[in-house]
Amino acid sequence: MRVLALVYVFLASPALGQPGLGWSWSPEPRWLDGADAGRTYFDGGLDFGANFVFTTVTDAEVAPVLLRFDASLETIVRVFDYRRGLQDTGRGIFAGEAYDVSDPDRPRRLNVGLIEDVQGALGDGRWGPDGSSTGGFEWLVVFASDY
Repeated sequence: MRVLALVYVFLASPALGQPGLGWSWSPEPRWLDGADAGRTYFDGGLDFGANFVFTTVTDAEVAPVLLRFDASLETIVRVFDYRRGLQDTGRGIFAGEAYDVSDPDRPRRLNVGLIEDVQGALGDGRWGPDGSSTGGFEWLVVFASDY
């Protein structure tokens, strides 16, 4: 099999036996840092959905999620405008994919959403945070629903 792009993997999951989220990254070096949005995990850039946007998924129901970042992939996502109260602005692209890995033998592909500043320089419907302290207001939201 030919490798078209280096794939980076980010795994976030509820910490076993403890409240909170744990995360891991491979391979090193890690090219993505959490932009400090006042959240609890991943340098302030990761949290349970209920602490960030409206969700019906409780913290206890959050499954372990594997994010694969791969420039050769184009996952269709919903785009929400952060300046307009998360108004749905249509479809966009995430260069990667998300999986519920509760059952590692049968991972379930998940829907992903993109929250961005549609009026900003990066408001192009593609997830691509910049190196600023805000990441260009580009956020990923992983949904519990099947892709």
